[in-house]
Amino acid sequence: MKKSLITSTQKEYNEVEFEKLELSEHIFEEYRFDGCKFAKCDFQKTSFLNCQFVDCVFANCNLSLVKVSRSSFLNVEFLDSKIVGVNWGFAYWPKINLASPLHFQRCDLSLSSFFELTLAEMTIEECKVHGVDFRGADLSHANFAFSDFLDSQFVHTKLVSADFTEAINYSIDLQLNDIKKAKFSFPEAISLLEAYEIEIVGLNR
Repeated sequence: MKKSLITSTQKEYNEVEFEKLELSEHIFEEYRFDGCKFAKCDFQKTSFLNCQFVDCVFANCNLSLVKVSRSSFLNVEFLDSKIVGVNWGFAYWPKINLASPLHFQRCDLSLSSFFELTLAEMTIEECKVHGVDFRGADLSHANFAFSDFLDSQFVHTKLVSADFTEAINYSIDLQLNDIKKAKFSFPEAISLLEAYEIEIVGLNR
């Protein structure tokens, strides 16, 4: 079922498709979206307060500077969207995650924060991830393939079995992060040794 607007009187939506909504700087409080899809919608600077998103998809949307205070996300996909400057730490995260809550593909997540969050198995694939704060987060088994992590922070971050295949511009100190069984691609993986001030020879042989 397709709808062109979200009303203040109806606060629960199931399997509804929204397209080209212009809702920047709006405030949504205690809404629930289950199995909904948002396409080409503008939610820039919008506030989601105590909202719930379950099995939803955001495609080609602008969610930059949104506020997610006490809102929950379960199996939510973001595709080809701009999600700059979002502090995900203000969302509601249950102590036990039964499934990966967030999936980002081909998105711009720059200047966002995942500080000290537990988001094992999350996906950030083919994304622009500039200046993002991952300090103290548990990102075990995450998929970071083909993403650009320029100026992003990894300190005391748990990256066990994380996949950085074809990812670039990451700066990860081996002594300050847990990267057991993580995957990295050559030659970018050489950057992991920068802190040791060693010289690697014979790479062209």
